[in-house]
Amino acid sequence: MCTWAPANIANTEGTAGVVDSADPDAQIENANGDLGWVRRCGAGEPDFVWIAPAVDPIDLIPGAAARARAQLPLPSPDMNPTAEVGSVANLGVWFAVDEPGTTTARATLGSAWAQVQGVFESVSIDPGDGSPAVTCDGLGTPYPEGSEDPDEGPCGHTYLERTPDDAPHQMTYTITYGLTWSTSDGRSGDLGTYDRSTTFDYDIDEIQTVGTR
Repeated sequence: MCTWAPANIANTEGTAGVVDSADPDAQIENANGDLGWVRRCGAGEPDFVWIAPAVDPIDLIPGAAARARAQLPLPSPDMNPTAEVGSVANLGVWFAVDEPGTTTARATLGSAWAQVQGVFESVSIDPGDGSPAVTCDGLGTPYPEGSEDPDEGPCGHTYLERTPDDAPHQMTYTITYGLTWSTSDGRSGDLGTYDRSTTFDYDIDEIQTVGTR
């Protein structure tokens, strides 16, 4: 049978790797955060061991969540007409985004770990002209290749007026991600949602028509 006692400076004088402490009675630790213990088994001589402190994986969730939030992709618009081209008044715009995939981040200490996953939930687009934001069904609907449909898409918007040359609309795409966590001891839970947004200029021109008799 073995007994364990916290090691301090007094009962482990000369132990290599000890982090200096102002309290001689405090349990010693090393630079890795391991705690020192004096172990005595039966009638044998006591020996000194370093043991990593017990870690509750729940305590690692905030670190994993911060990493996951930082790694969540910004929206990648798949829209028509594109931001580089801009659109014209009374022509329908189609909104969609590329699939962002699943983001996974993990924080580990010793054998304990916590993992946070972020998955796409929804995307909304603020057209920037004062009209309400548009929330797409899923990733939205890309413009059909080869189509000549002038109407807005199932997730889209129609601008009614041109923009001044020096004042384009500020269009904003926002993806909402759902965050969940799991730990090395089998627990799991929900961390709610987190938004990532990207904003860019969007010009609207006007096509002039001339009537003749």
